[in-house]
Amino acid sequence: MIQLGLGLGARYAFVGGDAPDIPEGMPSIISLPFDGYVFDAAGGATATVTLSGTGTANAAVQARGASATGNTSWGTTTSDGAGNWAVTIAVPDTQWAPWYSPQARYGTNGAIANSTNTFGCGDVIGFLGQSELAYFFETGSFYNGLTYPGLDAENLTVLMQNDTTSAITTQRVFASDVTTVNQSLIAMANQINHVAGGRKILFMDMNHSGTSRYGLMDDSNSDRNFSYLQTAVDLIRSGGSDVGLVIENWYNSDASSMLNIGTNFAPWYFGQRWGGEAFTLGTTNPDNNINSTAVVDHCLWDITGSDRGLFNTSRTKLAMLGPMPFNDSPTSPDPEFDSFTGTGPRMVEPRRANIEAFTQDARMQQFCVGYGPSTHITDFGGGIHPLPDDEFGTLQFALNHMPAVLAWIGVAADEPVIVDIEADDSGAYADLLVSLPNGGDLTTLRAHAGLGDPAILPPHYQPVVGFEITRAGGARRPVFGLAETSYPAAHRGTVTIQDTGSGDPRIGRVRITPEQPFSTGDQIDYLLGQATAILLEPRDVVADLHKNMLIEHVPALYDSGALYPMRGLAVKPQFGTQGVALPAAPFVARGAAFDGSTNYASNTISIPAGSQGLMSFWFRNRDSAWNALSGRRLCQFRVGSGTRLEVNTAGAGRLQFRLNQNGAGSDVFTVPTNTFTLNQWTHIAWAWDFAQTRFQLYVDGVVLNTSNYSFGTDGFQMAGNDFTRIGIASDVSSNKRWLGDIGHFWLETNDTLDLSVSANLERFISGGAPVDLGQLGEVPTGNVPQYYYDGDGAAWANLGSAGNVPLNGLITVSDLPPGL
Repeated sequence: MIQLGLGLGARYAFVGGDAPDIPEGMPSIISLPFDGYVFDAAGGATATVTLSGTGTANAAVQARGASATGNTSWGTTTSDGAGNWAVTIAVPDTQWAPWYSPQARYGTNGAIANSTNTFGCGDVIGFLGQSELAYFFETGSFYNGLTYPGLDAENLTVLMQNDTTSAITTQRVFASDVTTVNQSLIAMANQINHVAGGRKILFMDMNHSGTSRYGLMDDSNSDRNFSYLQTAVDLIRSGGSDVGLVIENWYNSDASSMLNIGTNFAPWYFGQRWGGEAFTLGTTNPDNNINSTAVVDHCLWDITGSDRGLFNTSRTKLAMLGPMPFNDSPTSPDPEFDSFTGTGPRMVEPRRANIEAFTQDARMQQFCVGYGPSTHITDFGGGIHPLPDDEFGTLQFALNHMPAVLAWIGVAADEPVIVDIEADDSGAYADLLVSLPNGGDLTTLRAHAGLGDPAILPPHYQPVVGFEITRAGGARRPVFGLAETSYPAAHRGTVTIQDTGSGDPRIGRVRITPEQPFSTGDQIDYLLGQATAILLEPRDVVADLHKNMLIEHVPALYDSGALYPMRGLAVKPQFGTQGVALPAAPFVARGAAFDGSTNYASNTISIPAGSQGLMSFWFRNRDSAWNALSGRRLCQFRVGSGTRLEVNTAGAGRLQFRLNQNGAGSDVFTVPTNTFTLNQWTHIAWAWDFAQTRFQLYVDGVVLNTSNYSFGTDGFQMAGNDFTRIGIASDVSSNKRWLGDIGHFWLETNDTLDLSVSANLERFISGGAPVDLGQLGEVPTGNVPQYYYDGDGAAWANLGSAGNVPLNGLITVSDLPPGL
């Protein structure tokens, strides 16, 4: 049977069954939590809007958002038996331009009820941290020392919380009252309008000065209250929205305490110990090696399924931004005289690398959308806070957070990174290759803003700063100007942008042209372990060298008409170095001649655990007689006075090979009498392996019988020890220093080869001649050995991984190259 709604005219018609009542009057709308409420779209292009209220039971209700420039579609529902109703509307981003007022009605053309608190669609983003972030949230003349920008579109709501009283204030910002909020938030809102017009943004204050993670996670810590953060999040959720993204940046705190972020803070981030063990909230973290007494009462997310976290892993995401290691007391005299990078605990790398690795852990990946970009290009005025009266201070620091926001809403804003190094064949220059993932141009803030050079130039001032050179075996220093002749020529040169961007993928180039050409083994790094946007030296504060650091300027993100535009994305500070590699010169067999004056060096070099080794060298004895002065040393490596690795003359035409753990002379092998001849080049290849009880000795490619060698219980084991004495052609006794020649000395104390395999032996000697071992000695085993001494005369030096131990005494080029 078909029933028609008689007497309703065109108001309402239904088919089948009893229709919901169409009462007179209007339903009531529950007011949204505050004016300018934002329904979070989780970074996407559609926002789910929920409007609710009360009215007549079992009645047809429609609700929508209304504005003077357009309305959303109506959503329809039926109130329940108590008259409660809720309508859900999917609003696409094509309809996000207005701020909407909620409306509701009975049926399809009933009288319309209105609610005063407006709503918009876009993103709810919280900024979690301490005082550095507070600088671009707080209001008042101290924090806002520059001309205010106008608000290009009324797209901003700000939620502020007094973290000592929990009082929350919210403000939908109108063009007429921009000065009532921090000017940095206005600049950020303008940037969003520039790239995503119509999108509404709600910025949440989740920061508080002088606090850390411990203040939030431990209720006994009075620095900060987790309950206040919970209150702010609950307020957002009370209207049906949620927090879409949390941007975390503990800028200064992270610089000093992030060496073991996973073990220390895993329970706080995801409710589980770093090793995967279960964690009970309200207890201390047994893995915390910074503050072992701190109780973890709360967690931000919970990956265990127990729903203990403040945020849901699938609904609210995290972006972590990295700190710059920080040193607040540069050493005196000027740091560049010694080692330019500071030595304080806050300068120790790889803290930033640890944070990035932490965000890439599979558990963090359940809710963490990324790490970076870095926020270091900021004027901190030599302190820990951005300057509020400098465009490149607080405002720049705030805009440095925008790439994380833009990436969240689907706008390309990836971090540019140094990806490779290419050197001229002669070492005349080295180009650092910078990826430009956003199709922009490589430049600096100073160049892009058209700023002149500062009045006072520090000695390492360059158009591009932040690069340091480590010469093979030498110190690490910045690139000083060519005119700075009081600094080493090895560290003077120029640093310029050679190519602002070309190719596909797009790559920019920074060229370092040193006064003294690069050599293989030299290294270059960019902002490795540097301070808060300056390079430690106090004059850098005056020179504003943060303006000379690399950025990728992205035209699509740049609003040329803005008072404070986003000029670019900072190029990522490196966690390591780029090694300079030059084409290998043709191999030339050569040796170094020693006059008997070379002394040993006292040194401490970390030796990795191992009880095996491999040695190869050429030698020629030019003494008056083979053993004229008993026991001349070809080499000696000692740990204290007991553990020894030594080769010395012994008797007529003999060498003694010592490999022992005590000083009593055990574990010594002496070759037969008259094995060697004066003034004749000879090759030695020696391999040992304590675990395999293997001791192999080859002279000129021929094995010697070593059956009388016994490892015993005190065989040579270096595990965990450091060399305290290192000597090539040297000894503590002046009458035992080598008088003769040594060529291509190669030693590795943590690897070995079975020399009975002919192919292995031929990696050191072939056809009675020396073999090319590689520029750094890497050919025999595929890895750079700890020691590979090679070079011409006085340049004879260690090219291996242990670093150079300079040899004293007179060293000249051998008059006859090694060979049989």
